[in-house]
Amino acid sequence: MPMNVHSKCTYCNFNKYVDPDVDNNRMERALVTELKSELAYWGLDKVKRPIRSVYFGGIQATLLLSSLGLVMDDRIQSFQEHILTDLGRDHSPATALRSMIDARAVWPGRVSMDLIMGHSGQTLEDWIKELRFTMDIVDDHLSLYHLTVEPGTALHKDVKQGRISLPDGDLSTDMYEATIQLTREAGFEHYEVSNFARNEAYSMHNSGHWLGIDYLGIGPGAHGRMTNPQKQQRFRTFNVRDPAGWMRECEDSGTGRRKTDAIESEDSKRELLVLGMRTRRGIDLDRFREVTGQDLLEYLDKDATASCIDAGLLQLSAASLSPTERGMAVADELSVRLLP
Repeated sequence: MPMNVHSKCTYCNFNKYVDPDVDNNRMERALVTELKSELAYWGLDKVKRPIRSVYFGGIQATLLLSSLGLVMDDRIQSFQEHILTDLGRDHSPATALRSMIDARAVWPGRVSMDLIMGHSGQTLEDWIKELRFTMDIVDDHLSLYHLTVEPGTALHKDVKQGRISLPDGDLSTDMYEATIQLTREAGFEHYEVSNFARNEAYSMHNSGHWLGIDYLGIGPGAHGRMTNPQKQQRFRTFNVRDPAGWMRECEDSGTGRRKTDAIESEDSKRELLVLGMRTRRGIDLDRFREVTGQDLLEYLDKDATASCIDAGLLQLSAASLSPTERGMAVADELSVRLLP
């Protein structure tokens, strides 16, 4: 079951490797071993607890889904050849389209697509054309991201040394505003800063993350957020990043988890605030109280909260505090402003 990866994208700082000689059978055994071990460690093997979602990423997705006889949609990034080349992607627009069609055959009506705006040399007209094409062929969910320059990536090096120039602030703003308008016209709800859905086809896994729901991290470089049922304390977990090292740890001790950090109360509050300001649903008042033990409105800066409501950036209901469309456009700044 060879799953060779021939190139790395230039723009993301995810845990990624190019290895022409991956032992996929060993990798699969390690994944199953770690899953069983972690379920036992967190007490999930002895209780009936519903699973909200399962998220596969990267080569693990290809490996595991292929072992089940399934195919997986590629995260498209772009339908323009030169942009894919600049991003270090080794597939063509035709291959990406074929991948989406294959995925639809397995999950009809349930296939999402990712696109990235703000590439080198991209004009507003280029982006509008690509977005319209995508909305004509996609099902009911889109993730639309603005290209960010992450330290340590090939893109960061190229931009820093002047080999690549990205759209300026005005053009980036125009692209974002065009995205909001065109998706709305096509019937998409802008339910998170970078996510759009029709017919309430929201991403269950990501929505769980934004709400602060537990998730288990399995695989090299995976991370998780889990609650210890005995201590009622939440923890961040971090796995060994190197695949070979991670497999050795799984074989030796049953898990590649290398670090478990307690999430202190103040960290939980800030995390729920930052994530909540990115979604139209906002922060559920009961959920905030359940996780942190404090009322949200007592925690936030009262003057800043009132000011943001008056300015049309926030809206308060009996159940939640949520950003408006204008508020989501400045979600990061809004979170900082609300902190006590």
